[in-house]
Amino acid sequence: MDRGIRPRWPVDLCANIYVFTPDQQMAECCSCKVTPNGMQGFLVNADLAANPLVGTASFQHSGAIKIVSSFGGGHRGAGLPPTVDTESSRPFCDAGSDYWPQGRLEAWITHVRPLGTPAFTVTEIDFQSAQLSWSEMKKLEQECYAIEADPSKGGLGSGHGTCTCDPKKAT
Repeated sequence: MDRGIRPRWPVDLCANIYVFTPDQQMAECCSCKVTPNGMQGFLVNADLAANPLVGTASFQHSGAIKIVSSFGGGHRGAGLPPTVDTESSRPFCDAGSDYWPQGRLEAWITHVRPLGTPAFTVTEIDFQSAQLSWSEMKKLEQECYAIEADPSKGGLGSGHGTCTCDPKKAT
């Protein structure tokens, strides 16, 4: 499967991506810069499910992916007490920061299904827009922060649970 994301605003946007297992646990998160009229592609196996926080990448055929657009990251710690992480410098895009959802991205998924050698079928489906409640937004940010952050700042910092944005794929 392949995922595509394209901004619909004339400024750089962040695609804050949250990947969930079928039992609704956050397995991976990341944030990728997407330029105006640019596109960022993802492969589920290589980019979004290759480094899960828990278990194995067995959820590659089921689960959920949420993508929230923003103009950039905010304070690290995503609404946790300031003593957790007081870093003032932060990356432009950070799914574990306290950001405000803004902008609009178009997203779709492409499924390639084998029908037998050499035949296959391809389907493409648009992601559905959904409103996030404030509490769900904060939960996404805080869970991602916990995945990303160093243990000395209240995080897991294991190196697992972070999906990847390969800038060589952006067009």
